[in-house]
Amino acid sequence: MLFTELARALAQALDAWAATVGQATDTEKRPTRAGLIAELERDRKELERLGRTRKRIDEPLLAYWLKGRDQLRAGGKRNRLPGKEDSEAIARALTKREHHRAEQLPGISVEIADLARRLKDEGGTGWRDDVLASLIPEAIAGGDANPKSDTTSSAALPAPEESQQQRPRRGRPRRVRALGSALAVAVTATAVVSAVAVIGSEDDEGAESPSGFAAPRTPQPTFSNTPAQGGPAEAGASDSSGLEKGTLGEDSRCSAPFQGPHMITWRVCTRVEKDRVSFALKITNKGRVAADVKTRLEYARAAQLHPCPKAPNYQPLNIPAGRTVITDSRQCTVPREATPFAYQGVGRVVAKEANAGSYELSPAANVYPDRVIWRPDLV
Repeated sequence: MLFTELARALAQALDAWAATVGQATDTEKRPTRAGLIAELERDRKELERLGRTRKRIDEPLLAYWLKGRDQLRAGGKRNRLPGKEDSEAIARALTKREHHRAEQLPGISVEIADLARRLKDEGGTGWRDDVLASLIPEAIAGGDANPKSDTTSSAALPAPEESQQQRPRRGRPRRVRALGSALAVAVTATAVVSAVAVIGSEDDEGAESPSGFAAPRTPQPTFSNTPAQGGPAEAGASDSSGLEKGTLGEDSRCSAPFQGPHMITWRVCTRVEKDRVSFALKITNKGRVAADVKTRLEYARAAQLHPCPKAPNYQPLNIPAGRTVITDSRQCTVPREATPFAYQGVGRVVAKEANAGSYELSPAANVYPDRVIWRPDLV
């Protein structure tokens, strides 16, 4: 459990570092990466003239760091992670151009170094190969932990009491990572949400996006005239765990709420029906102005990550002030298989201007032919 929590923190720190640099170099009127590298080389030579040294940062190494957590993919290159000295140099170069958020980079790098040290102590010399694998939502024992396409044979669902356990690695059993706060950064989006259901703040008993396999349509969203009182009330039954039941309809569960970006809170939801399993994001804007965010929804089945069939990319979305939006579950619906599987929604909701992100998970639906067992579930 400790390794998984450390791994999650490191993945988020690497994503944050990449997002901070990426935001300063990816758009017009900002320094290009080649320009940044040239500035870093001038800085390094000036340090040498003063009798100081700094490791060289070239364009391939910067591109590697800008992968965020993907630097840690098993079997990939083993370049060094961005250190404090590297980050101080990059921050100097970027703050010269008024990119003051770059001042955060050295602190992020200190955190990265500390987490890497602790992960090595916990996981041994091969810790880097285990980091991303430990974060894959693996509610089924024996599944392949790599987030590849669905090309491997399916694993059978274990007994219910085993449904939250991961396959032991290096002698240590690990649990699916705990739900927590999402990092408010995102990857550049290219597509538009085609349909959402917008629900009111207080009096609605729940909102259910129409399900089915018909082609997506674009209905006019409906808005409640009831203003939010300290933020919209959440639809669906909830308990002290923060989980929600019934938000997408019968036999559905949503995660506890995650905070950010800005005044946004959001949940990842899954619904199981007789012939299908669907996924959605429930996003609430508790602010007084509309919020523009980016979202991405995927799903995990048998420990494999898959894109949503009708919405595989990041999606920009406007959330009206004081309102809640539920993305159209028809955009992320798959047939229910005869073979027992465990399913989870895998979601991101991030700031409009950001360009990297971390995912959060819905409760796991352990789907048998004759029943569904949710882990965790409302008490």
